[in-house]
Amino acid sequence: MKALVKFCNNYQLKLVSDPTLESHDDVLVKIKTSAICRTDQYVAQGLIDCEDNRVLGHEASGTVISIGNEVNSISIDDQVIINPMKACYRCDDCLKQDYHHCSNIQFMGVDYDGTFAEYVVCPANQVYRFSDLSFEQAAYTEPIAATLAVVYSSIHDHKEASIAVVGSGRIAQLTFQILARSGYTNVQLIGLENLQKQTSEGAKFDYVVESISTPNTATEDLFSCIRLLRTAGTLILKSRNPHPVQFPTMELIKRRITIESVYYAPFDEAIHFIENNLDLIDSLIGRSYPIEDHALAFHTANQSEANKTFFIFK
Repeated sequence: MKALVKFCNNYQLKLVSDPTLESHDDVLVKIKTSAICRTDQYVAQGLIDCEDNRVLGHEASGTVISIGNEVNSISIDDQVIINPMKACYRCDDCLKQDYHHCSNIQFMGVDYDGTFAEYVVCPANQVYRFSDLSFEQAAYTEPIAATLAVVYSSIHDHKEASIAVVGSGRIAQLTFQILARSGYTNVQLIGLENLQKQTSEGAKFDYVVESISTPNTATEDLFSCIRLLRTAGTLILKSRNPHPVQFPTMELIKRRITIESVYYAPFDEAIHFIENNLDLIDSLIGRSYPIEDHALAFHTANQSEANKTFFIFK
């Protein structure tokens, strides 16, 4: 099959062997569409550790074409969304069935082969059936789950709290929209171009959601996020910077600032959000390209954060 793989801090299109079921509870999915994410770009560039020849990609939907003999939750021909996180089923979180917070999570397209390919194999409990969505809408589940995680943070029961979402990219915009559509009444989006101005004007918030989303996040930008907080406020880390960053420890302690990180909301909740907010999802869907046009697709994804770029497979 054709697959886009990591190779020498870049990526290349290769012919690789078709995957086969590895376990009695696996499913084989024919990929219909897979979106380009910043994580895929970081992996290809060597900013996230990953072995060469790993198939990239983790935001995808497709059709099940084969199932293991112990699979009874999914059927052949089901249209499915793929959850890229493979839990260990042994850690404390897994034993509480809180699988999406697994301490030993393996991530598709980084730790095992991903979805920039014609086919992918994964455990049946990592796929979710859908019927009333397009394949592109369905493939948006992973970034929605990642963004919806903010709602499952300590913000959850504070609908009237003052909240600033800091960032200029698509994920920052999406975070702002999700909070607004989830009933939070005092949310402000602050772009990086306005961050210093907001800080100098003395704006103060109960929560600041950091969504800067760049591998070159300036320490000063994080300091500014902290300065936007009221005393005893909470900084929520949302973006996944692959590099270490510094924090002003003394200021955090003196002002009793809480730092909280978020990862994913449950995928079934993300699907429910998509089904009820199709206008938002459709506004974020950009161009689609065959995998052979990977260079143009990545160029398009790098040119603009406004819309999601997809690979399509016949």
